[in-house]
Amino acid sequence: NHCWSCGNVFCTRCMLDKDLFTSLPGHSSQRAVPMCKTCTQSSPHCLS
Repeated sequence: NHCWSCGNVFCTRCMLDKDLFTSLPGHSSQRAVPMCKTCTQSSPHCLS
């Protein structure tokens, strides 16, 4: 699995943490997508 913001890979267990799912501004998908802890805890999004 990977963060939709920065592309970092994280394990399936982390995918179970619903706090890591958020909508990503500027992305074509309007649904909540997986983002790593670094991206969810830093700026609202870290598009790279």
